[in-house]
Amino acid sequence: MLDMIDLLGSTGHDLRSSIVLTYSLDLPLYDGLIRRALNRNGIWNQITFCDFSSYVQDIDSQMPAQYAGRHYSVSPILQQGAFHPKVYMLLGQGRGASLSAQATRPLVA
Repeated sequence: MLDMIDLLGSTGHDLRSSIVLTYSLDLPLYDGLIRRALNRNGIWNQITFCDFSSYVQDIDSQMPAQYAGRHYSVSPILQQGAFHPKVYMLLGQGRGASLSAQATRPLVA
């Protein structure tokens, strides 16, 4: 995730929103580090989608995330099997950048 911030943050475009599709989400890490790093780069609208069972495990085993639901949203996805994409997108007016787990450079449009 931190590499994603470095790679996508260097596009040079005015990007204001992020959408993250992932299997698991470490809420304290996102809440304390990733959220702030995105904010520093001007990305205030943050939406994260993760696997439902992984989300429940995170909630049951970790400290509460102080900013979840207020500064960013987390939407657990319930489906047969696992929700396991690794896609990171940053969006702005008329511009966007995306990065998948296999990519080494962002796709900017």
